[in-house]
Amino acid sequence: MILIRGFPLLPLAAALVLAPVSSRGQEEGEWRTIYDGPKEAAHAAALRPEDLLSVFARVRFSGWGGGRPGVDFSQRMVVGICLGTRPTGGYRVNFLSADREKEFLIIRYEEVRPRGFVTQALTTPCLLKVLPRPGGPEPEVIFERTIRQRFPNEAERRR
Repeated sequence: MILIRGFPLLPLAAALVLAPVSSRGQEEGEWRTIYDGPKEAAHAAALRPEDLLSVFARVRFSGWGGGRPGVDFSQRMVVGICLGTRPTGGYRVNFLSADREKEFLIIRYEEVRPRGFVTQALTTPCLLKVLPRPGGPEPEVIFERTIRQRFPNEAERRR
C-alpha cells in the first residue's frame, strides 16, 4: 500500500472513473485539475490494481464526468502528483520522465510557476498520468521535483 506522510491514500479509482472537463494541455492517458486537488502536496504511484484505490482518496476531482478509462497493470502504471495549495492561478504540474535506475523508478516532474497576470484565487494543481510499467522486479518509486519559473528575455522586455 502506498503511504503519504503516514496516511494510506484511498480511491484513485474515483479519479480514473472520471474524464476531465477540459482537455486543454492534456495528453491521452493524462488528467489535470487546477482547483480540485488536495490542500497538501502529495504524490503516489500505483503499480498494482490494489494500489490504485489508495492513490487519490484525498483528491476531489469534482465536476468531472464521463467514461472509465481502463488500466492494464501488467503493462501500465498510474502516477499522481499534486502540488497542494498555491496562492494564485498559473501553477501547474508537468510530467518530465520515468527512468528505471537499478531497483528504483525515478519519476521526474516540474512545478511550473506563474508569470505575468494570473487569477487571484487559491489553486490546487494536480496531475494523474498513466505510464508504461517498468520491466523487471517491482521497483521502489521515487519522485523528483524541479521548479521552473520563466522570466522574460531581453526581446520580451523591450515590447
